[in-house]
Amino acid sequence: MHALFGAMTGGVVLLIAFVTKNKIGCGDGLLLIATGALLGLKVNLFMFLFGLFLASLKGIWLLLSGKGNKNTDMPFIPFLIPGLTLTLAVITGG
Repeated sequence: MHALFGAMTGGVVLLIAFVTKNKIGCGDGLLLIATGALLGLKVNLFMFLFGLFLASLKGIWLLLSGKGNKNTDMPFIPFLIPGLTLTLAVITGG
């Protein structure tokens, strides 16, 4: 059950990818399914949220610097790795 609930985060992302016609990539959802099955729901969800936060900071920087607009494509997986690092730091207290 631990792995199933963890993988649900990725399942939701895959559902969003389907509904939005791949505005968010299927690879992001597949990675979240894999990490969720290994790490569980809490860690996976925090990793996803930290990744979203970091991606939003990059998006704001792109908008303010004039190097991007609302339609600029940006990969999401590079933000999940630091998101995992932040998650583990917060959860373990280090």
